[in-house]
Amino acid sequence: MSNFISSPPLTTRETRLEISLSALQHNLEYYQNQLPATTKVMAMVKANAYGLGDFEITTFLEKNGVDYFGVAYLEEGILLRNYGISVPILVMNPSIRDFEKATQFDLELNIASFEMLDEFERILKQKNHDFPPISIHLKVDTGMHRLGFLPNEIEKLIYKLQKISFINIKGVCSHLAMPTNERFTIEQITLFYEIAERFEKIFQKTMIKHIINSAGLPKFVNSVGDMVRLGIGLYGIGNFLEATQNLKTIACLKTKISQIKIVQKGDTVGYGRKGKITKSYQKIAILSIGYADGFDRRFGNGTGKVQVYGKFAPVIGNICMDMTMIDITGLEVKVGDEVIIFGKNLTISELAQQIGTIPYEILTNVHPRIPRIASLNL
Repeated sequence: MSNFISSPPLTTRETRLEISLSALQHNLEYYQNQLPATTKVMAMVKANAYGLGDFEITTFLEKNGVDYFGVAYLEEGILLRNYGISVPILVMNPSIRDFEKATQFDLELNIASFEMLDEFERILKQKNHDFPPISIHLKVDTGMHRLGFLPNEIEKLIYKLQKISFINIKGVCSHLAMPTNERFTIEQITLFYEIAERFEKIFQKTMIKHIINSAGLPKFVNSVGDMVRLGIGLYGIGNFLEATQNLKTIACLKTKISQIKIVQKGDTVGYGRKGKITKSYQKIAILSIGYADGFDRRFGNGTGKVQVYGKFAPVIGNICMDMTMIDITGLEVKVGDEVIIFGKNLTISELAQQIGTIPYEILTNVHPRIPRIASLNL
């Protein structure tokens, strides 16, 4: 496959999010190699592919054998279809107003409540079945207690589904609440397959069964069923030590030094004069990135650090909307030098720990105004 770069044309931004497609391919193959040959892979690409750039990620993954894409909302699925994506797309959190658009763009819907089924039935009657059958997946709540039908609602659900025509029950799914808790996860998995088998018996058809996500691999690989959903692990962040050791970092957020100055003892840096100069003098650098780009204000005042030529420099003062100041005292750097916000040696997981959050938030907060540069050679 030839190398490609995707970014806004003629961008002058000194800040960029570099995406290694070769690392993405490695992570995909790592998971594929654990799975039975018949198990499908759904790549979760909601929220702009976790902030990495949905066009770059989905077009590459489709060419590399991903069977399904998962999105949160209908608009995300339509966007992928407009990109030319042809594999099945499951909308995980559809609205009751999405049914007609779903058929128009060949999107599958995750149905998780009786309210949605009632609305679906109303629309079918109103349209006199004037559009093709829609494919749905049934979401069952096995312990996450977010979306989904509860176990004590399954018989009622079956009764209702038997009265609704013009739908294709294509799959059954659930969501693991805490894959690190083996006992609870096994209970979830056992309950899920009992319910799924009940659906298959009643409707006399095989359905795509999926409950295991990347956080549940490789520990529960024997329970993957017909499809596994790969999310944050695909992008290089694993929950288990084995996964973390075998995954590659695919994203590197970089910026550059815009200015360097010497400030004297007693001076302050930034809004609110939060950055205190306590030495006889300190050398600071101003970076072309701020909280509007997704570099959280919680990294300010020494909480966060960045990497310059392999060495770490702490943030000094409050982070501004478009700029950040760092302490580079003792470092030999110059204006225009590259600074790494996160990457291989300063990981997203480390940043998340610094401010008491999760890697998902760090990734998805990278603002769209930062160019995404995707390449096989990074």
